[in-house]
Amino acid sequence: MLMMRETGATWTDGPINWRDIVGYSFSNWNIARKKNYSVVLKNLNNSKNITPKELNELKVFYQIFSNNDVSCICTYLGITQDPITKDIMIIMPYYSSGDLSHYLSNEFYNIDWHTKSKRLWEIAQGLFYIHVKDIIHRDLHSGNIFLKDIINRDLHSGNILLEDMLAYIGDLGISKSAIEYTENNDERYGIIPYMAPEIFQGRKYTTASDIY
Repeated sequence: MLMMRETGATWTDGPINWRDIVGYSFSNWNIARKKNYSVVLKNLNNSKNITPKELNELKVFYQIFSNNDVSCICTYLGITQDPITKDIMIIMPYYSSGDLSHYLSNEFYNIDWHTKSKRLWEIAQGLFYIHVKDIIHRDLHSGNIFLKDIINRDLHSGNILLEDMLAYIGDLGISKSAIEYTENNDERYGIIPYMAPEIFQGRKYTTASDIY
């Protein structure tokens, strides 16, 4: 099994921003880059000679995002390679507000019910897009849900119109296709408080166990 470690970095050139609007016209698209873009590099240790089977996370990501306009799922910007170890590294955006677990620990008494319902709706939406592609996450918990600050500005004045936050489901590394998936070992994944009871009884992971 490949072990992973994550490292923060700044992408000086930045990813291509296909939706950078020029002249405030939605019909006039321009290819530009988001300079000095904060990213996370997910290093797949000992992946110099990685096989297609071991690149499961990218396979699952492609299955979910191909031919679909989905949201509330952590996106990937591409892959690169460590110049020294030759390990494969997945490039992901940096989610500025951390994960849901730390957010709840720090802000629990400051979160109103409207905000709670919005975050819950976003998580449900992300999980819906995963399940509609017949994918089972198998390790969904508050540490795998990431939060990002969203700032909407007026195109003309640059003034802030709305400050908000969005939740994204991440860490799809052990996700499996519900169609192809067969339980062929006794391994169980996840954090115990978030695991459905039937998993401890030796039953298969399902979309229902994700929801639990």
